[in-house]
Amino acid sequence: MTVLSSLRQRPVRTFLLVWTALALCSLVFLEPSQLFYAADGTLLFPSFPSLPEPQPPCEPYTKPGTLHLNPDQPHLTTYTPFDASCQPNNTLLQHWRDGVPVDEFRNTSVLLLGDSVDRGWVNYTCTAGKDAGAVLRMSALNDSLSTRPKNENGGNPRTCAHGALGLEVSFYHFCGLTDADIWRDKPDPCNRPGPFHERWKLFLRWASSLDKPPDIVVIQSGLWDLAAFDRNLYLTMDHDTDLKGLTDEFIASWIGNMTDMVHRVKEAFPRTSIYYRIVHQTKKNGDTWFRPTGNYKTKHGKAFRPLRVQQVQDAQKYVVEQEQLHLLPFGDLVGGQLDAVLQDAIHPNDVGNALLTKMVLEALWRERQTIIG
Repeated sequence: MTVLSSLRQRPVRTFLLVWTALALCSLVFLEPSQLFYAADGTLLFPSFPSLPEPQPPCEPYTKPGTLHLNPDQPHLTTYTPFDASCQPNNTLLQHWRDGVPVDEFRNTSVLLLGDSVDRGWVNYTCTAGKDAGAVLRMSALNDSLSTRPKNENGGNPRTCAHGALGLEVSFYHFCGLTDADIWRDKPDPCNRPGPFHERWKLFLRWASSLDKPPDIVVIQSGLWDLAAFDRNLYLTMDHDTDLKGLTDEFIASWIGNMTDMVHRVKEAFPRTSIYYRIVHQTKKNGDTWFRPTGNYKTKHGKAFRPLRVQQVQDAQKYVVEQEQLHLLPFGDLVGGQLDAVLQDAIHPNDVGNALLTKMVLEALWRERQTIIG
């Protein structure tokens, strides 16, 4: 490789070398009267303009602002940051609904690794884009379930393909990060298999069948982990013991497990940006499915206490910071308006799903802008 071709492949380094050389050469040709001296006679070099500081990317939903909910027309729900220089593109969901092509969405895909909140969101996106040609495809969780009915509200992996936009959104269901088989008596989706590492193997096999690699991956784990914590209390502790918050041991273990999942995602999709959806609080009856007498037997039916959810939110943000992920602060934005954004105790309604759709489409749109210019 010649020196010239090497410099051409490193434009930033070449610029810095040329700039430095010219600066040094300029000193040689300065007249004595053009040099600068301190009061004590010490020669001072002339100052040169510094390179501009790189600007942080605009991620509008991470900035302080105001959420405007629209129950009558959920797709018109908007979030307005106080920073006028970083505003979301509020046309993206409407384009999805109408099938209007968006250059940044052509031949792209989004992958969600999460729970029933993400499952419901993918179902919503296909319903919202149905008139414009969006189609929902579901596959079996594994071979043992291949002959079972594919229930839209079950744990089956699924893809919403929007041909008019050239965009696909896929989802795979995880039941928390535990490797303990504590949900073996739980109906589909978490008994075949429930442990994370076994499920990850199935996920990799399923992901290899996707039409295209994801442009962004959205991950989340929280409520299932809280349910597992509460269930372990039910199984191992005196039923009169009532812990308000999580233990330090659980939080440390969760951070380690979540970090492990992030590393696995990075290894599987090394060129893909990872976004983390922050878990939201639930309504007071949010433990309906996790009460001691239910299929998800937990302790006291209080798995999703506000303090515990807040502790997991803080742990999630810690992992985001440590692993340099992107943030989708859904849980922060809807925290005070649960009645308006949830259809039951846990799952978003059309208003909540519209907001989540806008957040994800915004992330994809900005990611693609940086690539196609």
